[in-house]
Amino acid sequence: MNIPGSPHWATSIDNTTDTILGNLSIGYHAFRMLTVGNKVYVAQDSREVSVINAVSNTVMADIPTPGSLQGEAWSGNYVYVCNINGTSCLSKINRTTNAIDANLGLGDAGWPGPKDVTTSGAYGYVIFGGQVVGDTDWRVNVFDTTTNAVTTVIHVPTAPISISAAGSYVYVNRGSAITVINATTNTVATTIPVAINYLYKYGSLLFGIGSSGSLLVINPTTNAYYWLSLGAGSQSVSITGSSNYVFVANKGTNTLSVVKIMSTPVVLTDTIPLLPAYIPQGYTGGGGAYTGPIAAH
Repeated sequence: MNIPGSPHWATSIDNTTDTILGNLSIGYHAFRMLTVGNKVYVAQDSREVSVINAVSNTVMADIPTPGSLQGEAWSGNYVYVCNINGTSCLSKINRTTNAIDANLGLGDAGWPGPKDVTTSGAYGYVIFGGQVVGDTDWRVNVFDTTTNAVTTVIHVPTAPISISAAGSYVYVNRGSAITVINATTNTVATTIPVAINYLYKYGSLLFGIGSSGSLLVINPTTNAYYWLSLGAGSQSVSITGSSNYVFVANKGTNTLSVVKIMSTPVVLTDTIPLLPAYIPQGYTGGGGAYTGPIAAH
């Protein structure tokens, strides 16, 4: 799908040579990109998930959804996508058929619906864009990925922004701090006092984007953390990676930072300039060669 007058693109980058291979039209504004195997799932504001073959750099399918889309996660043969704008459901996409198998109801949920999702073992964890009427705190709903039923509700003190799972923990980013949930007991284990936008897991570490051009690094075994500078004015907007590297899209400098994560501490190894006509809004890695800075709009 490509909306006339609103060109939006995914940029393909060779992770070996750090060079841009080409640009692929994906339609309306992409909110999130998720790589699973050789497929990239692009969640769009146009109530659609575009599925991209990361080997051939072609669109395989456009999957219509009930609501505008935000967070994505995957478990086994399924990708889960959050539908907002009052639809208050989670679309469960079959990765084999590229079709929605079910739209999951999530019990009591704050309007306008689910904001982000992650999975850990046999369970998924969902945060919401608002509070349930009568609540004084915010909910994390836990659902069984086999039965699709909500099994537990965990409460956090302030509005969550994003959620990620790593090891035995689930991390609820609340902007001003991160609530760490023990995924075995589904109880709050600790709080990490850092301010970030989003949180991502690559290799054995968690990464977050700070407001001052720095990359947050968390060891999920100990929950210890530190910061890596990406340069003045970077205004980082998104992260993707693999077991060896993470790539950070920088809106302020129109660049892509390459960070080696197998070293301790992690090391900034390269900064790649992007096309001057484009401002990066998101990024994902797939098949060693697919990324997603999105055109300005």
